[in-house]
Amino acid sequence: MFHPLKILFITSNLGGGGAERALVNLINKLNRNKFEPHLALFQKEGEFVDKLANDVPVYEIQPQDYGSIHRTWKRIFTIRKIVRNIKPDIIMSVLWQANAVVGLTDKLWNLNTNLIFNEQNSPLSSLITDARQRKLWPIAKRLYHQADLLIATSKGIALELKSETGTSADKIKVVYNPIDIDSSKFTPKSRISKNNQDSFKILAIGRLTPQKNFSMLLKTCAIVLKTHNITLIVLGEGPERENLELLSRNLNISSRVNFLGFVPEPQVYYSQADIFALTSIHEGFGNVIVEAMSMGIPVIATDCPHGPREILQNGTSGILVPINDDNHFAREIIELIENPEKREHLSKSGLIRANDFSLQIIVPKYEEIFVNLLEK
Repeated sequence: MFHPLKILFITSNLGGGGAERALVNLINKLNRNKFEPHLALFQKEGEFVDKLANDVPVYEIQPQDYGSIHRTWKRIFTIRKIVRNIKPDIIMSVLWQANAVVGLTDKLWNLNTNLIFNEQNSPLSSLITDARQRKLWPIAKRLYHQADLLIATSKGIALELKSETGTSADKIKVVYNPIDIDSSKFTPKSRISKNNQDSFKILAIGRLTPQKNFSMLLKTCAIVLKTHNITLIVLGEGPERENLELLSRNLNISSRVNFLGFVPEPQVYYSQADIFALTSIHEGFGNVIVEAMSMGIPVIATDCPHGPREILQNGTSGILVPINDDNHFAREIIELIENPEKREHLSKSGLIRANDFSLQIIVPKYEEIFVNLLEK
């Protein structure tokens, strides 16, 4: 009798980031006739824990906090125990910290199963904004050799992994994140018909961290507000919130900026937005770009490594702007406000492009990878 293949997914937690949302989408949509997903978390916490399908067993690796050395050993021993108990056919870890711990566990005790490391961020760019990764990456990247396969969420990340880890190209695959784009379709006629005297809503979503560069977006909106009526809506929480709120006050635009915190179901804000803005210094992929496009929202994004250029097809499905160029970004927002034909063109082309990242397209690619890996 055929038994579904056991896939053990491992990551730190299910916090409100794009990588975590994509992982939950993948786990929930795997064909249960072929696959039996399990999930192990360093901590069983995060905004997406409640979004996980009820039939998925969840294991908490490290329920208590420890010092760094004790913490690492606790994770290693617990992962070893979980693997011995459930005997997965494949382990797929997600994000560099989980990848490193799984790699170390396998190196010490040979987990005797197929390993996939999924990398969601640009390793080189993350070294600039993540002090912990900057400290540990020289050791962590050597453990990537323990994997049978590396999955990168963009071509740019794949090239960095090849260069940084020395992994051969045939052991690296690019698979974009699966995005749930089918639940809230609507016809974007109302935003297209607006004229430049109306108030335009600019939407931005992401953790309030230096990587997302919301300070640039605030400066951009301050420029636009000199001549046009706009409101900025920011969805996301993070350590930079207080600094960003202070900056908005210093720029005298606080009355036109709404920091709404993390919103697990942001569809209502997508439906109200006229323009979607992403000002990141670096990305692994850019799930929110696809979500915005699937809702018919024209997208303006920084041409950062890696993701926006691939998603927006070199600027044909959205607008690309150099990093940290708030004046250029402001000009593009003004151009969209004043040009309804351009808004309509980007809305339509974005809707078409977004389908390439749907669950129906991406999840079967993962399923094929799992099966092929076992056949080898």
